[in-house]
Amino acid sequence: MSEKAKTLILGMGNAIASDDAIGLIIAERIKQDQKFSGIDVETIESGGLAILEMLQGYDTAIIIDSIKTGLHRPGEILRFRPEDFDCTQRSAGVHDVGFFTSLKLGRKLNMKIPERIEIIAVEILENRLVSEDITPEVRAAVGPVIEMIKGML
Repeated sequence: MSEKAKTLILGMGNAIASDDAIGLIIAERIKQDQKFSGIDVETIESGGLAILEMLQGYDTAIIIDSIKTGLHRPGEILRFRPEDFDCTQRSAGVHDVGFFTSLKLGRKLNMKIPERIEIIAVEILENRLVSEDITPEVRAAVGPVIEMIKGML
């Protein structure tokens, strides 16, 4: 974490699971944008406790990830906060805890994690296909998500 950085933009996903890579792709584009200088931008392909470790020391975190609800058109951008969720379908494995559980644990342990956490999720079409390609509908969300984040800062 840089000395001045109080905000973290964190792109999450799986680089070889088709549309699930959208958070990683957006974060990489943000890293190249000079308008985000002074803000830490990271990517992560794991969950739970690893994310908690990355969040430490920041005042604000903006997390970019995919979501597959089947209720929205692919590429639609949704915005949440952690308190909007009780649990998720694939939130943990046997060797780790889910993202929301790890946040609760971090707060209970008085870790310095962001008070403000914003989640930007892009509705995806495909996340079970082993591919580095994402669908055009989902790729079209890259620019609008970046503009949304600029407006949040």
